[in-house]
Amino acid sequence: MRTPKITLVELPPTEYGRLDDKLISTLFIKYLSFARGLHLLDAGLRQAGYTDVKVVSPGNAHSGMLHEKYWERLVSSDIVALSTITLTARQTEDLGVMLKKENPEITLIAGGPHVTYMIEDTLRWADVVVKREGDKTFPELIDKLWKNGSPEGVRGTSYKKHGMVIHGPERPALTIKELSMLPTPYYDKETLDRMEVIPVNTGRGCPFPCDFCSVNDYYGKVTRRRSNDSTIEELKQVNSLPQKFIFFTDDNFAPDLKEKHAQTKDLLRRMIREGLTDKKLSAQVRVEAAFDDELLRLFKKADGVGVYVGLESMDKDSLKEMKKGSTPEKNMEAVRRFRKAGIWVHGMFIFGLDWDTKESLNTTMDWAKHNIDSMQIFAPIPLPGTPFAKRMRNEGRILTERYNLYDAQHVILKPKNFTPYDLQIRILDRYEEFYSHKSRWGTKLLDFFKSPTKALIGGFGVYPYALKTLEGLLRSPQTIEHIEYLKSLNWPKAHIFHAI
Repeated sequence: MRTPKITLVELPPTEYGRLDDKLISTLFIKYLSFARGLHLLDAGLRQAGYTDVKVVSPGNAHSGMLHEKYWERLVSSDIVALSTITLTARQTEDLGVMLKKENPEITLIAGGPHVTYMIEDTLRWADVVVKREGDKTFPELIDKLWKNGSPEGVRGTSYKKHGMVIHGPERPALTIKELSMLPTPYYDKETLDRMEVIPVNTGRGCPFPCDFCSVNDYYGKVTRRRSNDSTIEELKQVNSLPQKFIFFTDDNFAPDLKEKHAQTKDLLRRMIREGLTDKKLSAQVRVEAAFDDELLRLFKKADGVGVYVGLESMDKDSLKEMKKGSTPEKNMEAVRRFRKAGIWVHGMFIFGLDWDTKESLNTTMDWAKHNIDSMQIFAPIPLPGTPFAKRMRNEGRILTERYNLYDAQHVILKPKNFTPYDLQIRILDRYEEFYSHKSRWGTKLLDFFKSPTKALIGGFGVYPYALKTLEGLLRSPQTIEHIEYLKSLNWPKAHIFHAI
């Protein structure tokens, strides 16, 4: 019996959410590491004995175009699995519809955060939805579909039967032992030739209930860390690759729990001891990591160069509202400690929360310009599955359901203390203000005396690139159109602009 031809797909964010259009212009999207999840599923399928497996990710070619060779592979597949976030939901659905039209025999499986919370909507075009973690669900589902033609009985799935949506039993999150037994992601030569950053994951889950984030629900309220032995084994394989950077994709690489901090520090010690420090490291962390001096020292010694920190706001009421568990003073001290350790700080902020005012945003910007190395400003986004989205919908404040605008750079909610247009312009202006300030020769010279390496990276790399990316965003047809739409709104009249 032949094995099925399986293709795994993750589409990039594009203008208007259209297939084969230009990639959207954002600093975050353009500096993505590769989608690790699909390559992990690829490795799991190969481990289970499936040999005809291919990952298709057009965004990794930096064009977003679905080349003819990919299309030929897709339409000739037995099973196509499509992973999507909210930002790419529209083009993912369009691809699914096109594939079914071209080959009605294809089985379409949808997975990822967006479809987990939008099951009925997704089953309009997909045959099966894999909910939350798919590491165990996916190989079992493939086996069932290929042998019996039905997903019935597979935990962690939803599907249609006789026009009715059937929800299979929930599948528990992977145990620490199961996480530690997952294979190293499989990357073929074509993928490796285009990779700049290698993604490595040490754990899943988050105990912090930030109401704008779905990680707490999607991966669980407890941080599960795979064993350091399994992470070290993956790092040994990664160490032989030519790429110069590793990004730890954990939502929090150093959880604020005594035993988890100890595990992170032990991992870094082993990396140093075993010579796994040839690549520069960056990671997402919370501010609490800055208050462990030994952790900072080990991260730096393991060639850690940068941290991505969700500071969100420098206003105490906003931080309290979003249940962030931090204060402006704590944020400031954390950034000071990171930078004192010689670590680049990429601060991430949300502008437009209910407690934000013109004065509070100005205060945040004045502090950010002189205290962090790079920054990202997000407009609040009502992502499906979050308490924030439910609250915004109940209050009638969602302006649009055009998911191609859910990139956190476009204002899609009615703020309390700004008009939507005013907030949009403020976000774009603040981006320009920050990176223009950082790009001035006086600032670069001052930074050079403080840290020559960081000054060179920022002054001749990150800052000019960020300004160029901002220019691309401002020239984007969908951005121009959206700004005109926001400008035309007549408040306080509610206006819901549905997907088109």
